[in-house]
Amino acid sequence: MEDNTSIFSAMQIGNPYKSYRKTILAKVFVNYLDSFSGASTGKILYGDPKKDDNAIIDVWTEKEDVFFRRMNKRQFETGKILEFVRVESEPERGIESYGDDELKTILNSKFFSLQSIINGTESEAVLLRMLDLADEMEKSDKLMTVLKSRLSELQGSASKFPESITTEL
Repeated sequence: MEDNTSIFSAMQIGNPYKSYRKTILAKVFVNYLDSFSGASTGKILYGDPKKDDNAIIDVWTEKEDVFFRRMNKRQFETGKILEFVRVESEPERGIESYGDDELKTILNSKFFSLQSIINGTESEAVLLRMLDLADEMEKSDKLMTVLKSRLSELQGSASKFPESITTEL
């Protein structure tokens, strides 16, 4: 029972023991060991191996990996299946995580690119920080007006109740 719990936990995290990907555009049938029932199961891998998750199969334990390699020996020999290492991409860093130096760099950029960044910002806290930094850096009134107007837009939209709430009141 403990083994099933650890396998289920690994599945939730998305951290397989190993992954395999088909290498051709045609469909590829593979046999694998079901993690919970322990029975041999078949699956057809399809789609573009470079783009589709349907072209990838994960194994969750060493036992499953040995079974998979033995049952699909012919697929490995012909090169239709290869081991695949998933590359974890780092999540994009938002403006909310920028430090004061990075915000100052943004405030020193060209006006139209700065205005685009300001209009794309959804955080009042970031805009308040930028407003304080712009005041400290003695930026132009034009820039201060853009910051204040975007801040008032966000504060105005946050104070409005959705219609469904006001109609119920």
